Amino acid sequence: MKGFEVQVRKIGFAATALVAAAAVGTALAGSAGASPSDWKTTVSVSGTAATGCTAQITATVVGDSSLGLGAPANYPPVEFWDGTTFLGRVVPTLNQASPGNLPSFTAQLSWTPTTTGAQWISANYVGGNYTPAVSGSTLVTVGTGLNLGSVCIPLG
Repeated sequence: MKGFEVQVRKIGFAATALVAAAAVGTALAGSAGASPSDWKTTVSVSGTAATGCTAQITATVVGDSSLGLGAPANYPPVEFWDGTTFLGRVVPTLNQASPGNLPSFTAQLSWTPTTTGAQWISANYVGGNYTPAVSGSTLVTVGTGLNLGSVCIPLG
């Protein structure tokens, strides 16, 4: 009978450890599974939106207090798109929280449009261990530009 009691104790310990691990996993999944509706990515374009002229695309990701967990080199990237054309991937910088403001990420990319007309510029925050993926976009009307080197002139 003594062998049986040892087995029961071992199984009891293993079951307790399994239940505890499941509880921790559920708690962590709650952080990792934050609803994307709680998160927001805004996209803005500054500078001259004209062919041949360089404009700056800025994406700001606002989430909850889990934003910025981990080392800066490991922050999930932001991908920038012009319609279906991939523009680049940038590791964002963390803007520390302040009273009344949640932490946020900012990523910037220089963009030189090659075609005129209405173009959707989007930024996709890839998400990571503690954060959901979330994206945003803005419609930009690109005109024709004349790049003179130190200045770029929109012609229309």
